Order: sequence, then structure tokens, then C-alpha cells
Amino acid sequence: EPVRHPRNSISVAEFLGQYYNPDDLDAFFKLMGVREWGTRPKLSLIGENLPMAGSVLGGEAQLDIQYITSLAANVSTFFWSVPSIELATRQEPFLDWLMQLEDTDDSEIPLVHSVSYSDDALTMPFWFKRRVNEEFMKLALRGITVLVASGDDG
Repeated sequence: EPVRHPRNSISVAEFLGQYYNPDDLDAFFKLMGVREWGTRPKLSLIGENLPMAGSVLGGEAQLDIQYITSLAANVSTFFWSVPSIELATRQEPFLDWLMQLEDTDDSEIPLVHSVSYSDDALTMPFWFKRRVNEEFMKLALRGITVLVASGDDG
């Protein structure tokens, strides 16, 4: 069994009403032959999760949580859900999520965050882009890693 440091932690950020279903996660592990170390990974939930909606409305969230828990087995995993829409841009609420991270104590914030969403920067107001970039810089100064995969928009 692998040795696990108590501060090892990772989070997936989910937006726009994307959820996951724990039963679907179990089915994924069985189908893919993912080795489990003891019991099913315990996910910490920040925000809301509607498991039954996850099966129908959670394609992105399901994919994210399935692969992050498979690749980072035995690491404390957080499902960070921000279901609203950014009022200034009518897009994913990146700034809302970043402000939540800023308000989280260093002893509690996950050390790595995975985001697989994107926006078209050309449509964003300058003040918004600047503020989001400043918040990413603040996280970096705290030693927090943010991995972004923009999928189809990459």
C-alpha cells in the first residue's frame, strides 16, 4: 500500500451545474480495472452535488472526477462545485471560484486544482481578465498549483 502524506490533496473545479454520481464512479473503477487501496476514495464536497443529476447532466464533472481519482489514487480529493454563472461575462464563474479559494485557509486548501473549462478571452472585459490573472498569481504565491486543460478550445 502506498505511503500517503496527510497534506497531499487535489481538487477538481466544476461549473455551470455539472455534478457527479458516486455510483457511476464505482462503475467506472470496475470497468477500467482501477485498483482501490481499501475502500472507495472519499471525496470532500465543497459547494453542491446532485448525484442523480450527475448521471445525466455531469458529463464533464464525471470525466474529471473519474480520471483524477484514478491517476491520483490514495490522495485526498475535493469536488469543488460552483454551479452559478459569472454575471459579468455570462460564462463559467472563474472569479467566484478563485475568490472562494482565496478565502480558504492554507491548512485546508487543496494543493493542486484541476480545471477543464475555458472561455474565449476576446469576449471578456479587460478588468475581468486582469482580476482573474491576479488571483492566479496570488494562488501561486501560496504554493497552490492550478492545472488547466481547455479541451475543445485548447
